[in-house]
Amino acid sequence: MISPPSNNWKFNFSRVLNDTVHQNTISATIPILDITQPNIFGKAAIQSGDSMLFHNQEGIPVLIKPFENLNSSWTFLQDSNLTVTAEIDSIYSDSINGQLDSLKRIRFSSKDGNGLTINHPMNSKEIVFSKNNGFIKVFSLYEAPFDPVYLSVEYSGNYDRFFVDMDITVGDMFDYNIGDEYHYRIDKPASPHGPSIPDYVNSKVIAKYTSANNDTIIYQTEIKKESNSSSVDFSQNPPIVTYYKTFNTLNKIDTILYPNNRYYSPLPKVPFIKNTQYMIYQQWATVDRVSYTAPYASGTFNERLVTQKAYGIYVFDTLQQSWIIDPYAIPLESEIVVQNVCSYENIWTQTPWSGNSAIVTNLIYFKKGTGTWGNPRIVVGLQPTLASNDEVSIFPNPANHVLNLKHSNKLIFKQIEIIDLKGRVVLEKDYNSIIDLNSLKEGLYFLRLTGDKNTITTKFIKE
Repeated sequence: MISPPSNNWKFNFSRVLNDTVHQNTISATIPILDITQPNIFGKAAIQSGDSMLFHNQEGIPVLIKPFENLNSSWTFLQDSNLTVTAEIDSIYSDSINGQLDSLKRIRFSSKDGNGLTINHPMNSKEIVFSKNNGFIKVFSLYEAPFDPVYLSVEYSGNYDRFFVDMDITVGDMFDYNIGDEYHYRIDKPASPHGPSIPDYVNSKVIAKYTSANNDTIIYQTEIKKESNSSSVDFSQNPPIVTYYKTFNTLNKIDTILYPNNRYYSPLPKVPFIKNTQYMIYQQWATVDRVSYTAPYASGTFNERLVTQKAYGIYVFDTLQQSWIIDPYAIPLESEIVVQNVCSYENIWTQTPWSGNSAIVTNLIYFKKGTGTWGNPRIVVGLQPTLASNDEVSIFPNPANHVLNLKHSNKLIFKQIEIIDLKGRVVLEKDYNSIIDLNSLKEGLYFLRLTGDKNTITTKFIKE
């Protein structure tokens, strides 16, 4: 986002993962001794007044003035042999991330050390930035203007990598409401006797609580799951495969902390290098990878922002003298967040018959307000009964020292859990109709009662 600063700021840019490492698996197509490469924005930047100074590979400042008016010009870069002039040649409006935005375009002209106009790769370059989304199109400021190879690489509209507008809060990403519903299909690794049958999950938000100081939001979700499994009797000829289908219903509590904090930004892929033994390699690196599908991407969950966070493992092969992708390492899990709909994980596992395999969760349907996406897959069956709050009474509420429970004889509970506003289980015990509260601090809590066929969550205040 472009906004005039009140003070001077210095930004240091981390080196990022070398883009060509992905070409090297078991054999190195291009030997790579350094797993990192410079950030496209240079080594550092200084924001002063209405200007940004980016320092390139030679330490020469590159000057950008985003608040200049149409037809304004300035010296973009200068050394003894070259002067590059920047000019704002166009100001216009366009839709960015589904919203109308104001954009400015910078074009360039070049002169030699004698002040004569010359042909130079910079003359064909341009930078576009917007009022609300910052850089929209830019070349490598680290290499500019000396390496025509890097000048030819345009980071234009590549929202999966650098330029998603992430000026949003945690609450903006996880804003659920009572009645929101989403359905998953869970694909599992194959069994020894054939393909597995997917599991299905229906989730529905049934309660929402916000703390008094608005630093915590708690969602209560009703989850219905259909689990499918099989077994094989090899004593029979031919072997007999038996399929099983079970149903389960439960309540889940999710806690969103500090909803007004900024949601994590799309960081360049910064390797974390480790000099410890990993398999046969002494030097290796992990890289957090966050990919983003921008909300204007057509057909993506009704044009919602989607983030996926995972990590990769890279190793240095001393025989090839190159960094390579470890062909045997896999991310253990990845987190997918669909803005204001749901979040879920894909998990990698290992089985004797299928090797490394993924348990893949697929979002197949959601309903949010009056809008829907996908095709519903309703979980039906002889599901355990979800008890109603009306069937259980707690008293006194607020309570000082003890909390009493009363419910009908048809409800049988086995476990008691008390959960604070941060989602932590602060008390867990076998069921008893009288609960000692002396170990709890004052505040609002959730009480969860669980049995074989029933589960219920309610709230109370400890004074």
